[in-house]
Amino acid sequence: MRKKIGFTLLLGLICIGLFVWIGYKVKTMLNGNSLISLSITQNSEIEETPIEISKIQRIGEWEFLSIKTEELVDSIKKGFFFDDHMACIYQGTLSLGINMETFNEQWILAQKADSISLLLPPITLLDQDFINEAKTNVFIEEGTWTEKEKEELYQKARKRMQQRACSQENRTIAEKHASAQISHLLRTMGFTKIHLSFRKE
Repeated sequence: MRKKIGFTLLLGLICIGLFVWIGYKVKTMLNGNSLISLSITQNSEIEETPIEISKIQRIGEWEFLSIKTEELVDSIKKGFFFDDHMACIYQGTLSLGINMETFNEQWILAQKADSISLLLPPITLLDQDFINEAKTNVFIEEGTWTEKEKEELYQKARKRMQQRACSQENRTIAEKHASAQISHLLRTMGFTKIHLSFRKE
C-alpha cells in the first residue's frame, strides 16, 4: 500500500515538473517572437496641429458687411439782414469686418487635432475715410462759408453715417457672416469642431 502511494506521488511530481518545463519553453518561444508583451493602451492626449496663423494674417482686412448710405446735413447762420444757409448730401460706403493681420495665438482659446475655439475681436469699421467726396452734392449754398465751417458739416455727416452703419443690428449681421466664412476657412484647414465667439467692446 505504501509502495503504491509512493509511486503515485512520484508520478505526480514528474507530471508537475513536465508541465513547468513545457510552460517555460512556451514562454521562452513567445518572448523570442515578441508576443508575450503585447498590451493595449489608450492615449488620452490628442496631438495638436498648429493653426496656419501666417495664412490667416495674409487675408488682411476681411469685410463681412458693406453698407451704402447717405446723409443730409444743413446749417444756418443768422445774419443782420439775411441768413446764410448751406445744405449738402454726403454719400459713402462703410465696411464692417475684422483686420486679420492682427491674428495671433491669443485668439485661440483651445485647439486639438480636429477642434478649435477662437475668441474673435469685435466687428469694427475697416475704413475711416468712407465718404465719397466726389459724390457730395451741395444743393444749397447761400452766403459766405469758410473751409472750417464746411469741414464741420462734413464731420457731422460722417458721425451720423458711422453711428447708423455701426448699429447693433448691423454688427450682429456682420458677426453671423464672419462666423460662417471663418468657419468655412477653418474647415478647409482640417478642423471639424469649431466654436467662435466675439470679444465685447
